[in-house]
Amino acid sequence: MNGTSDNVVIDDVFTRNNWTDVLAVIDVTYSMDSCARTVVEWMTYAHASTSIKMYVFFNDGDNMKDENKTIGATGGIYYTNSSNFSEVQRVMNGAKSRGSGGDGPENDIEALLSGVSLCPTCQNIVHIADNAATPRDLVLLPKLKNKHIKVIPCRVSISSYINPALVNIAMQTNGSLHTIGHDILNLSMIRMNDTINIDSYTYRRTVDGYILI
Repeated sequence: MNGTSDNVVIDDVFTRNNWTDVLAVIDVTYSMDSCARTVVEWMTYAHASTSIKMYVFFNDGDNMKDENKTIGATGGIYYTNSSNFSEVQRVMNGAKSRGSGGDGPENDIEALLSGVSLCPTCQNIVHIADNAATPRDLVLLPKLKNKHIKVIPCRVSISSYINPALVNIAMQTNGSLHTIGHDILNLSMIRMNDTINIDSYTYRRTVDGYILI
């Protein structure tokens, strides 16, 4: 959620869940600026608690022209382990400065795949995502089957819904979705054509994934 509400989301999610050995994959495109302070505060806390093993930051292509972006090879992905927090901040700021994101869709799945490759032993994969941006590379999502991605949407206004694409990342990876009030763990267990309520909105599971109804 925007502003202070984003802070509540991330703080509450990590208070409710004692995740360790974490790979954190974080959208740092320009549209995520409203979440930036919250993310840094969380990173500071996580560093003190030694729960993060590696960070991956992505900016959707290092200012590549939109027409040149290729699914799976868009780039703008930067990574570092968590041992030196000053280095983590330097890498994050470098990723932010080298690309604003350009068009609306982003390369979330490419970044997640890069992270899994870099840290195959990480036990918990946390994706802090832009709720207002649908990933352009969802076609790559089957490559993350059974990786149990934990999706935390940012930029969710009080009156808006969770982007179904983010719900489907959690579902198709047998992962989970985390909002201000709920940890939704059973998305992959909902039967076809059945519904689930996420906050005040209803989603139906179809052969193509969850849709808002």
